[in-house]
Amino acid sequence: MPYHAIGRFIEEHVRGKPYVFVVMPYDEKYELFLQIQRIVGEAVGLKCIRADDVHGSGFNLLAKVHNLIDRAELVIAEISKHSPNVFYEVGYSVGIQKPILLLVEEGAEIPTDLKGLEMIEYSGSKNAMEIFERHL
Repeated sequence: MPYHAIGRFIEEHVRGKPYVFVVMPYDEKYELFLQIQRIVGEAVGLKCIRADDVHGSGFNLLAKVHNLIDRAELVIAEISKHSPNVFYEVGYSVGIQKPILLLVEEGAEIPTDLKGLEMIEYSGSKNAMEIFERHL
């Protein structure tokens, strides 16, 4: 399906409202996503979505991800685990100059090229999300 068709589908999903797009590996850290979603909603009143929130079978996945990033107010990316898909989406976001906030678990090694971007380091401790909320 064409790029603009998925755009209309996304607009319907978010009901035309601004949102934050969260990039992270899907198989892990869903609890972290839920915490991010809650904090962003409370702190700035925006909805947080991931690509798997927007059902769109029949659409080109890459076009869907590009469209989600293009339309987002901010991209938050959890980059603790080396994931080619996550790094691609971070690179795309940087390439189009989309505001981006990186989240990295304490002690994780990240690529040198990403160290100059806005980043919040967190730990598994209880106050990790409090730190995220303050920075946000």
